Amino acid sequence: MIEWKPKSGKYLFAICTSGQMSTHLICLEKHMFFAALLNHILITPSSKVDYEFRRVLDIGHINKCLVRTVVVTFEEFAKSRKGHMHIDKFICYFSKPQPFYLDDEHVKKLKSLGVSMNKLEVAWDEDAKNLKPRTVQDIMTSFLWMMMFLQLVMHFLSMWKRNG
Repeated sequence: MIEWKPKSGKYLFAICTSGQMSTHLICLEKHMFFAALLNHILITPSSKVDYEFRRVLDIGHINKCLVRTVVVTFEEFAKSRKGHMHIDKFICYFSKPQPFYLDDEHVKKLKSLGVSMNKLEVAWDEDAKNLKPRTVQDIMTSFLWMMMFLQLVMHFLSMWKRNG
């Protein structure tokens, strides 16, 4: 069992780049897991960039059940930061065949919302075609040094992009 106790000022910015609503919900579920594992607050994507998750997720209920704020909307995050939003690190789970599936259009949308960002980095050398079993310790070791945001791109999204 993982106890989700976010540290103050630690956020995980969920970015789900492709697919139907069900695929995006699976992506968001993965981000929730990593946010809990890393003790970060999960930021749901803006409805201007992605689906309007507030229509299918009761964020208030999630926070109430866990007796602390573990999930916030992008809009709530932007308001709390007074519009000064910066992604320190983008981390991609897969590095091969190409490191990221965040297209230029998605980056432009994020920037139009006032989000600035640094260079994309890979968390570890991982081929989407030849996955290695990973443990919680592997994840903690690889990700703990990252300060603010985490982007994970799941295998099926990479396959979808590759197959068009």
